[in-house]
Amino acid sequence: MEKDSKFGLVFIYGAGLGTWIWNDLSPSIDIPCLFLDYPGRDHDSESTKGLTINDYSDFISTKINNWHCDKIIIIAHSIGGIIALDTLKKLSPKLIGFVAISASIPISGGSFLSSFSLTGKIIMKCLYRILGTRPPQAVIKKGLCNDLTIEQADKVFRRFTPESLSIYEQNITYNLPDVPKLYIKLTNDAAYGLQLQEQAIEHLKPETIMELNTGHLPMISKPNDLVKIINEFTSKIDNK
Repeated sequence: MEKDSKFGLVFIYGAGLGTWIWNDLSPSIDIPCLFLDYPGRDHDSESTKGLTINDYSDFISTKINNWHCDKIIIIAHSIGGIIALDTLKKLSPKLIGFVAISASIPISGGSFLSSFSLTGKIIMKCLYRILGTRPPQAVIKKGLCNDLTIEQADKVFRRFTPESLSIYEQNITYNLPDVPKLYIKLTNDAAYGLQLQEQAIEHLKPETIMELNTGHLPMISKPNDLVKIINEFTSKIDNK
């Protein structure tokens, strides 16, 4: 049961995933939670192709602004960091905290791909153009699921939804929120490695950095450990 709270938590997942990734997390959180989907999830996979980052952030900001909670903490995972940053300028003044879980945080004016080396950008652009944004099964399991069980990895692959190419390539501009910020670094992340996470930390400038020895999906592999970190962060804000 949700306790009386001054705020709620808004969860934004990474590319290809869905609100289902938070299922093992939500029972242990007694603060109101809003688990957001991306646009096009209730249609066929072709429906995401023409979407822009603006379409993603418009969709999400509308959901947040219509939610009953007057104050929110955003919890953004992976490329959800970019979607969250583009969403901030469209929110009514609700934000009181920001949590990034191995999240992509480019410099303002940059994109997801801008964090990679020149060679990395070229390789990834070629792969996206040839294979689309739904990687082969082996790539998904090696990158996203390196510390998951076989059953968990199979579920991630089965439910993976291709995103619009724009969320990888489009630049965004943003102003860093003047609120408490936490970056959760995943030390065994095979999808978004430590060097990329360190760059994201440099750009976000969080007051707090925590580490989890997990792969890219700690909400599936170690939900209790992730909840503990989130609860500790939110309790400090709640007590202010």
